Amino acid sequence: MVSGDVAAVAGVLAQSPEAAQWSASALASDAAVGAANTPGSSDVLVAVQEDIGIVGVVVVRTVAGEAEILNLAVLLSNRRRGLASGLVQAALAGARSAGARRAFLEVRESNVAARTLYGCMGFAETGRRRAYYSAPMEDALILSRALE
Repeated sequence: MVSGDVAAVAGVLAQSPEAAQWSASALASDAAVGAANTPGSSDVLVAVQEDIGIVGVVVVRTVAGEAEILNLAVLLSNRRRGLASGLVQAALAGARSAGARRAFLEVRESNVAARTLYGCMGFAETGRRRAYYSAPMEDALILSRALE
């Protein structure tokens, strides 16, 4: 993602209620920090469809040998086409290149589609955060996998 993508990425998030809803200013900050390529910075990767523009986004942070997927969203009209798995694979490849040996993420317990996706990608449940999400209140499942 480059700074000119912020509005489009915010639009993808806004149309994905199951994703974390970040403001354009927070996204712009991530783009600036990620561009600095500093340890612990976030990388924001986008999926682009030629006739539409940005249709998906993943945010990953890598620090101290670990990667954390912070957010993932694909426009509803572009789902079930492999974009989410492609974004996650690209994020994990970048994290691996940055020295991460393990990846983590949190997902709403009720988000069966995301849990299925992550399970197919080798993530397994390793913990739970009680009442982590609001609107509605819900537990987060912590998933992780090795990066080899």
